[in-house]
Amino acid sequence: MAQTMSKPRLLIVDDDPAICDFLRTVAAELDMEVLDATMASKALAIVDSFKPNIIILDLRMPDMDGVEVIAKLAEKHCDASIVLASGMDQRTLSSVQALGREHNLDMLATLTKPMTIEALEGVLKPVIEKLTTLGVEDEASGQISVAQVGGFGLIVDYEPEMESLHSPNHSRTCLRALPSIRLDSGRMLSEKQSFAHTKASELGEAFFKSVLSEISADLGRWARNGFCPKIIIGVPAFLIENNHLPKVMERIIESQGMKNGSVVLELFESDTSRLNALSQEVLSRMRLKGFKTRAVVTDGGESALSGIDSLPIDQFIVDLGDYVDSKTELSDIETEFLYSSLNSVANRKGIEVCAINLNTVRVYQLALQCRFNLIRGSEVHVALSAPEVLSAHLSGHFDSHKLDLIGPV
Repeated sequence: MAQTMSKPRLLIVDDDPAICDFLRTVAAELDMEVLDATMASKALAIVDSFKPNIIILDLRMPDMDGVEVIAKLAEKHCDASIVLASGMDQRTLSSVQALGREHNLDMLATLTKPMTIEALEGVLKPVIEKLTTLGVEDEASGQISVAQVGGFGLIVDYEPEMESLHSPNHSRTCLRALPSIRLDSGRMLSEKQSFAHTKASELGEAFFKSVLSEISADLGRWARNGFCPKIIIGVPAFLIENNHLPKVMERIIESQGMKNGSVVLELFESDTSRLNALSQEVLSRMRLKGFKTRAVVTDGGESALSGIDSLPIDQFIVDLGDYVDSKTELSDIETEFLYSSLNSVANRKGIEVCAINLNTVRVYQLALQCRFNLIRGSEVHVALSAPEVLSAHLSGHFDSHKLDLIGPV
């Protein structure tokens, strides 16, 4: 179903009617939907229902100062891009901006009064262009498909894995989403190829949004049949640098009545070592909204250990499938030291570490010595389409996968 695009929404918080008129006029020229509030309390009262994409905030309001407004917006987990506007000096504006970022708010820019049309447009236009690329969702709209934005055919299959909760007999089905696209030529691209292809076409964000919509619809259909698996979604680094990702994910998932806790974001291999400050901030905001995050460790845990203090991660996945018996005793000792260190540091920070694909007794013994929180045996599962997933659940097929579990350590 085609999606109805709504206009980007601007909330003006300023007690000067003349400034409100000026901002409203410029925003209207940029085809924005605008509301203004001359009292901060009024702005806070309407922010949840209006859901602004951008807030222009005067730091000196009659009923409360800008610092207090920032704190209350943080309590609401506001996702809007915030522009501070004031006649105060730049040092003060920068201090308040830094405070907002400490509260995990998207502090977009500062504007010194009196502001010019050029300065205002210079702040608003890039955000509007970004929102147009992503697609600003209308509350009553349907789903946007990749075919509508890029001529691609989207396919989402699912690879089962089992998550042990307390024992091998108490487990929950997890499904790793595997999105792919079919080009007009008929060629099928893998998950990573699909992201690379759509990113090169400047459609990476739209592709990911379509993937989320498809997954959300599948979750809704399964839930109506009493099946509520945990979904794991791979996310490349360039998407984690998008300030609007938390809002987009929350709206799409909640549109199907699903809980954010049923979705886990998996960072692509090696991306953890390249996460910048913005990526870490976005991941932190995702976790505040209830989404879980996990990362795959492929280098013995060295990159994870080096950045563990700043990584907003709930779980590390260590794939031991390539750890073969030809390893020397020294390699065993070094590997045990690295993974034991990772487990020790991660656990102190409340991060779970799971070892998977333990395909020999030697690797199993190594995993026990390293004290992983959870270990799983070899898993060879065929990716399933959404209808096949539901059929497998109804037939009890997933119960047989419990035999693959070794269980928690």
